[in-house]
Amino acid sequence: MYNISHNLMVPLSTRNSKQRDTLSVLASMGVSLVPGILVAMVIPTFVLPVIGIDQSKWMLVMSILSILALPAVMLEYYFTRERVTEESQGQSGELTVISTREQIKGCLKSRYWVAIMLIMIVYNLYNNFQATSIIYYANWVLGTYNDGTTLTMMNVIGQTPLFVGIPFMWAIAKKLGKRNTMIGGFAIGIVGCVLALTNVRSMVIVLIGLMLKSIGTIPITYILVSMLADALDHVEWVNGFRCDGFSTSIQSVILTIMTGVSAGLFNLGLSVTGYIAPQGTAEEMAGIVQSPAAQNLFSWGLFLFPAIGFGIMIAILIPYTLDKDLPKMQAEIIQRRVDEAAARGEVYIPPEEKARREQEKLDRIAEEKRIAELKARCEKKGLDFAAEEAKYQAKLTEKQAKAAKKAKK
Repeated sequence: MYNISHNLMVPLSTRNSKQRDTLSVLASMGVSLVPGILVAMVIPTFVLPVIGIDQSKWMLVMSILSILALPAVMLEYYFTRERVTEESQGQSGELTVISTREQIKGCLKSRYWVAIMLIMIVYNLYNNFQATSIIYYANWVLGTYNDGTTLTMMNVIGQTPLFVGIPFMWAIAKKLGKRNTMIGGFAIGIVGCVLALTNVRSMVIVLIGLMLKSIGTIPITYILVSMLADALDHVEWVNGFRCDGFSTSIQSVILTIMTGVSAGLFNLGLSVTGYIAPQGTAEEMAGIVQSPAAQNLFSWGLFLFPAIGFGIMIAILIPYTLDKDLPKMQAEIIQRRVDEAAARGEVYIPPEEKARREQEKLDRIAEEKRIAELKARCEKKGLDFAAEEAKYQAKLTEKQAKAAKKAKK
């Protein structure tokens, strides 16, 4: 329920591509970057050696993280706004209800929507598989069981480009377009995976491969949500109605199914390759050696399968040309809104203008309340209202000057 609503907020908050890109980055940071710190540093270094295979301790850790997430979810609820949805509303505020069948047909008419969904299927399948493989690979191929250092190094090196690459990635995307940036990233990812596969037991080679692979993953991590928003605009341009809710439902279905499929395939691989499950402490498991087939499963899951996934996604994106066509499509959609409003006898007001007018109204009310409170305070304490107001205005002017100077800097 949460994922569907959360994923809707980027495409529904604005049509402005630049704003969408920014929102996409921030949303993706919340999903990938911040948890990545936990996954890369805190958990393998401090948590895994303590909780081991104790189920009750795992449940306790997950419960704590879930409780910490609740306030953030409430912040999102109270401080977001669906401006694109408001475009479809008349003065009555009512929306036209489109049947699920019509939405399915409408989405399938958009080749860009189909392309994004295919990319999501491939990405979630290999990404879940590699996310499971990395712990086994660190324990049984590159390092020793729960040694507290191998997994940490792999995660830190693998996550570092996600921190550093954000500003460079958007500069490149602006210059080359989202589609070309994605393809370039996938190509770099393939190079990193192939390099690591040349020697899966060399820490240096593997870390270099992981870094290249992580660099190649930056575009899809931060751009994919924005590309989905663009594809939904194309769906609207083709059909005359939006399918945001249906599309994010499909996105959540893909995530859920691919998580199950990848876990099922990985567990099948464990049983087929004769994997020996841990049954003791790290010291007791240090002498265990997994079969060559099991070690190949872990290596392939971390490097070979992602490389294949990168190649498939490149093939999907080759005919993708939405980047250059989108501005014209969005202008035509807005013109439709203007014409529809005129047909209803209304004047079309863009959501951004509505928000500006509402903010002006709220600011005016707040200013009136401030003046009334200041007058009451001056009357109560025998102060000169004009002098106190002058002091307030002087401080306000100084504050605004500092803000302008900071913004200019």
